Amino acid sequence: ITAILVLSCFLISIINKFDIKSKVYLKAAFHTIALQIVIGILNVLLKLPVLLTALHSGIGVLLFVFVFAGFYQRLIFKSNEPL
Repeated sequence: ITAILVLSCFLISIINKFDIKSKVYLKAAFHTIALQIVIGILNVLLKLPVLLTALHSGIGVLLFVFVFAGFYQRLIFKSNEPL
């Protein structure tokens, strides 16, 4: 579900022509999704230790930060545009 949401945010940024800084954050979130999925699969299949399970949770927080920063940057850019 999270991957679909991040992908949709990324596609919205392309369609709505977001500024470059916003796109950088959303691209980072898109790449973080791939890392999150790989670590999640490895966590289940290999029964990784608790430290790597915590890494999976930490990457989830990082993903949230990237998406939030991307849309916050968009809000700042939009508020600085002339009317």
